[in-house]
Amino acid sequence: MEAQQPQRAVSQWQQLQVQYARWQGAARWSDCTGALHQAERMVATAPAWGGVYLLRAYSEACLNHWSAALADDARAGGSGLSMAGQVEADLLRFASPDAEQQAAGLSQLRELIESPPQKSAVSLAFAALAVRESRNEIFAWVKQAGLPPSMQETAVSSLLTRAVSPGLLSLNSYVSLLQRTRVMPHRKEVLSILDSATTSFGEDPKFDVWRVRWLEAQHQYEAANAWASAAMKRHPNNSGLKRELVRLASMKAVRLIDTGDPDGALRQLGEFRTGEPQAISILRARALAEKKQFPAALADLTRASVTAAPAPTPLSRMSPVELAVARKALALDPFSYYLRIRPDKLVIGQDLLYWQALIAYQAGDWAAAAGAAQFSPLNEQGIGMIGDYILARSLEKEHETALAHQSWAKLDKLAQYTVMERYAAAGMRRTGAPSKHRLHDSYSWQGQITEVICRNRRPIGLYVANGLLDMPIRLAAGTRFPLKRCGLLGKRPSAFVQLRPDESLMPRWIAWGTRVTISSRPSRLLFVTKSR
Repeated sequence: MEAQQPQRAVSQWQQLQVQYARWQGAARWSDCTGALHQAERMVATAPAWGGVYLLRAYSEACLNHWSAALADDARAGGSGLSMAGQVEADLLRFASPDAEQQAAGLSQLRELIESPPQKSAVSLAFAALAVRESRNEIFAWVKQAGLPPSMQETAVSSLLTRAVSPGLLSLNSYVSLLQRTRVMPHRKEVLSILDSATTSFGEDPKFDVWRVRWLEAQHQYEAANAWASAAMKRHPNNSGLKRELVRLASMKAVRLIDTGDPDGALRQLGEFRTGEPQAISILRARALAEKKQFPAALADLTRASVTAAPAPTPLSRMSPVELAVARKALALDPFSYYLRIRPDKLVIGQDLLYWQALIAYQAGDWAAAAGAAQFSPLNEQGIGMIGDYILARSLEKEHETALAHQSWAKLDKLAQYTVMERYAAAGMRRTGAPSKHRLHDSYSWQGQITEVICRNRRPIGLYVANGLLDMPIRLAAGTRFPLKRCGLLGKRPSAFVQLRPDESLMPRWIAWGTRVTISSRPSRLLFVTKSR
C-alpha cells in the first residue's frame, strides 16, 4: 500500500488540474453555476487545500450567496494562501455588499501595497483595487499615502496592463465572476490613464516612454516621434527616451528602404558613430547594400561588431534563467513586460552576423559569407534556414565540397515540407549524394505579414512571420495583393501565400508568391499536402 501512495498523490494532483482548468473556463465566461459545480468537485478532491475554498467562494459570490462566499473566503485565508491568493481573498471582501467587509478588504489591499511582503504582489493588489475604485481615486490615495515615485509608476503600470492585457495579471477569472461579465481589454483607456497619471503625479519620463511605445504599437509613428522629441527637450538626459527616438528613427529608415529610397534612409540614420545601437548599423548597411555599395556596407558591419551597443535579447529568445530574471525585474512594471512580449520585428532582425552573411553573399565574398553564417545565432533561431542556405552555398562556391554537403544535409532535415527543401535537395545532388526525402508538388507559407517591400508605391515583396521564422517572399508578376501599405506593419494581418520555388531568388527571397490570401484567423504554419 505504501508503494502506491505517490502514484495516488500524482493522480489526485492531475485530477485537480483538470478540474481547475474547467473552473477557469466556466469563470471566464461568467458561468456561475458551472464554476460552482467545478469548485465543489475540487473541494471533494482536495479538502485540505485552502485554494479550493477560495474558488468556491467566488463562485458563490457570482450567485449572490454572499454569506457562504465570505465564510469560504475566511476559511481559505486561514489556510496559508500564496501572496497572489491573499490578494484574491482580499478582493472578494472588498467587492462584497457588506460595508464592514469592504473596508477590511480595502485596508488589506492597501497594506499589501504600502508594506509588500513580496514585490510581485504589488501590481496584483493595484489591479484588485481597480475593480471597485477609479484610477483617480487610486492615484489620489497613492499620493496621500506618500508612496515613493517608484510605487507611483507601479500604480500606473498596473492600471495600463489591466486596460490592455488583463489576463497578464491573472485576475480575469475572479473578476468575471464578480462582475458577471467576461473581462475584455479597454485599449482606448491607455492615453487617458497616462493623462491622469501626469495630472496626479506630475511629469515623469517613464510616462512619456510608455506613451511613445503605445503610439508606436498603434502604428501612429508620426505622433510617437513628435511626443518623444518634445519629451526629450523636457528630459534631455533620459536614456529611455533616447532609446525610443532611436527605435523610431530605425522604423522610419526601414520604411524608406522598403519603399526604394536608400538615400533617404542614409540621411535619416546619419554617419557611423562609435557605440551606436546595432539596429542603426544594420539598417545603414542594408541601405548601402540596396545601392550595391557592398564594401561600404560590410565595413560598417565590421566596425559595428566591435563598437556597437549590443542589441537587446527579445523575451522569445531568452533562456529560462534569463526569462526568470526579466520577469523578476519587471515585477513592479507589468506594462513594460507587456510591451516586451509583443512581437518586435526590429529586435528579431538585429543580428549583425546574419546581415553580414547576407550582404557578403550578395557581394560574392563567399568566405566572409560562410564565416558569418556559421556563427550567426539565427542559424539556430529566427531566420535559421536562410542562414543555413548561405553557409552551404558559400562553402560550395568555395569548393569545400565535403563541408558543403554536411551543411546541405542539415538544411535538408530542417527544411522538410517547406519550399527550402527543394534547394537543399539540389545542393545535396551537386555535392555528392541525393536527398532521401520525397519532394512535394506545391508549397505554401502562412503567418503574419510584418513588412511590405514596395517600388514606385507598388508591393513587390513581403515578409511573413510564423513564430520566429520571418520569411521574405517575392511577389510574382500579376499577383494580386490586397494591402495598400508599405514598410513595417503595426497591425499584422494573417496571410496564406502560395509559393513557386526559384533558387535564383535566394537568399534575398525564398520563393515567388503567386497567390496571397488575407485572413482574420490566427496565423499558423500550413504545410504542403501533395508529394511525389
